[in-house]
Amino acid sequence: HPITFPSLPHSLTLSLFMARRPDSPFALAQVLEKGDHHSKIALVRNVKTPGSILERLVRDDDEQICELAAENPNLPFNTALELARNSSVGIKLSLFGQMYFRNTPPTSPQILEILSQDESERVRAAVAGYSHTPVEILVRLANDSSREVKSKLIKNLNTPVEVLTRLGLEDNLVNQRNPNTPGIVLAHALRNMDDKDIANFIKHPVLGSQMLPETLEQLANNENKEVRYLVASHRNTPATALQKLAQDSYNLTVFAVARNRNTPPETLELIAARTDFNTYFDVVDNSNVPSTVLAQIVINSRKSGINNRVLKRIARNPRTPTEALEILARREFIISKPDIKPLFPSTTNDNDALVQTLAWNPSLTPNILEELAAD
Repeated sequence: HPITFPSLPHSLTLSLFMARRPDSPFALAQVLEKGDHHSKIALVRNVKTPGSILERLVRDDDEQICELAAENPNLPFNTALELARNSSVGIKLSLFGQMYFRNTPPTSPQILEILSQDESERVRAAVAGYSHTPVEILVRLANDSSREVKSKLIKNLNTPVEVLTRLGLEDNLVNQRNPNTPGIVLAHALRNMDDKDIANFIKHPVLGSQMLPETLEQLANNENKEVRYLVASHRNTPATALQKLAQDSYNLTVFAVARNRNTPPETLELIAARTDFNTYFDVVDNSNVPSTVLAQIVINSRKSGINNRVLKRIARNPRTPTEALEILARREFIISKPDIKPLFPSTTNDNDALVQTLAWNPSLTPNILEELAAD
């Protein structure tokens, strides 16, 4: 039965149907000879189109068809090499784009070598930012005259540290999101920044960040409260700077110190003396918090109310001292601020929920287990 598309002319319908039959030599010949723009585009986008057909389509008078043919992973390698040497910028960029999907590591570097020496800085910049570009090509591109090319280089995780250092110190090009960017380059970049730029620069510390502790120590004295807060949150901030920031006038900075995994136990003990919910909440979750602080918060809960969420975190902490666990098991605590009521209320109240959380603690003694069994 004939396939019809009421919204399309009959000739266009037939051409599109032919373009979807790359396994038929007759259909392919018809598209190449009589096909219009739409049918040829359908053909070059088909991953089953043979390389011999793509070789012809990549030389079509229509630039869009040529670019799409260059993106097809079935394009023969020799044809790709020829395009890398002699074609428009658009086709070269399309050829580069399909290399992400081309599974030919031994041959791809040949195309990258050609494209890395292209007249167009857009093409060279694409090679500089490519994650599989060989290191020797990246090193050579570090001497490129284009700042756009160098800007792509400093983002590439494979760019050698030596190149990142030279571009940072000599050309003032730095990417703080690259975990390989040396600390001396980051420190150099910060010297001529105002407070707003400094805050944006250190706002997103990446895993493996090379930000030097001494640089963060200096920034801890910054007049801008946002900068001090970001320093207090940074994974590389040293204990000495955190001790200073623990007494900051900006509360969010103090809370950030309480969360920081570099904050020493004695500083956490000092922060816990503030006796407010936000401080408690951050302190009890820190792996460096002294067990004595956990015990003192629970002891205080017998006289003044403590938020339920804080006590729950202490109840499930295996480092919580036995004395504090016993107080919780005997329900000798006051909850000053119950949890927000859920949409579907639980059958247990806040006290019950807290004791249930306690039951999961692996450090419970036989006496506490007896207490809970009788609850």
